[in-house]
Amino acid sequence: MMNSFFPNNPPLLALQNISWSYQPQQPLFRHFSLRIRAREHYSIIGTSGSGKTTLLHLCSALLAPTSGHVYFQGAPLYKPHPRISVVFQHYGLFPWKTVEENIFLPLRLHNAAGLPPADPDLPARLELEDIRSHYPHQLSGGQQQRVALARSLISHPRLLLLDEPFSALDEYTGALCRREIHRYLQQTDATLLLVTHNLTDARSFGTNILVLSHKKGGVPRVVPHSTPASVLRTFLEP
Repeated sequence: MMNSFFPNNPPLLALQNISWSYQPQQPLFRHFSLRIRAREHYSIIGTSGSGKTTLLHLCSALLAPTSGHVYFQGAPLYKPHPRISVVFQHYGLFPWKTVEENIFLPLRLHNAAGLPPADPDLPARLELEDIRSHYPHQLSGGQQQRVALARSLISHPRLLLLDEPFSALDEYTGALCRREIHRYLQQTDATLLLVTHNLTDARSFGTNILVLSHKKGGVPRVVPHSTPASVLRTFLEP
């Protein structure tokens, strides 16, 4: 099976003929396949309920497909991987851990996984130095988002999955986080999957745009980066 799907040089991430549904008669994905190589950056847009967050769960093994297979670095992906980082809209910070403990948690969990050394300047670039000893309940939403982003980057992921990472941020904080993500992508061979409703972000980060929609049978499709904004906007309408 692997040889037929990857005849040569396997992609970083591959979805092979996956299906998934909340209810048997209402599949979000049906026999969907996609291959994403290192350094490819995908922006994911679509209507509410079209499966954008679910797709990130499938790509990180937080959900298992009903049928089909997910591969990472050429091997089947059955559980979360230390080189895959996810930032979801709810941040996912541990309330009993400080900012510093939350940020460096991936390194402590995977200290035997051969991860590159942590970037000691990352918290400072995200302006978290003064709150390293704080707990999540003491933070604003924007601060929590920056902590979640720092935690996702500290382990040097090869695959970075971001779910609306700028939706709760003010203009200044949003620019700070966008700059740090661009910096990381430019300095590494990381692959990005970014869920967004912001078409400016979709074009800024994505070399490819993956559209998920209930329209036209709900079949995911990749559209060119050059697709006019007026056309992309129609994919966001219910």
